[in-house]
Amino acid sequence: MNEKRLGRISQEVKKALSEAIFFELKDPKISTVLTLSEVRVSNDLSYTDVYVSVMGSDWDQRQTLEGLENAQGFLKNYLAHHVKIRQIPELRFHLDDSIEHGMYMDKLIAETMRKDAENQAARGESVPGEGGCE
Repeated sequence: MNEKRLGRISQEVKKALSEAIFFELKDPKISTVLTLSEVRVSNDLSYTDVYVSVMGSDWDQRQTLEGLENAQGFLKNYLAHHVKIRQIPELRFHLDDSIEHGMYMDKLIAETMRKDAENQAARGESVPGEGGCE
């Protein structure tokens, strides 16, 4: 299947899954701080890898994945009624920690920049952004 069509199907599946998860599912296991970061439909449309980012503890993340896996039948039925494809793929849910990792990296960069500014100030050098020459 060509990449353009596969990408379009992936986007339609992602949109429908988002609607189903956020507006139709009522499972208390599924976190309300959830993002569908990526949806990849296989070339033969037999399965779909759904990457979710869950803000919260490891327990919240595990509970959310368990809730989504338990809701597969409902979600496949929802897809059957909202996405125009012949075969509804199996759903495979994966935890995506890229947002959490990005936030961690931002924190490390900010900490490093703060320490660098403190070191420059201690040596008597001008600190960028504090009126000195940059």
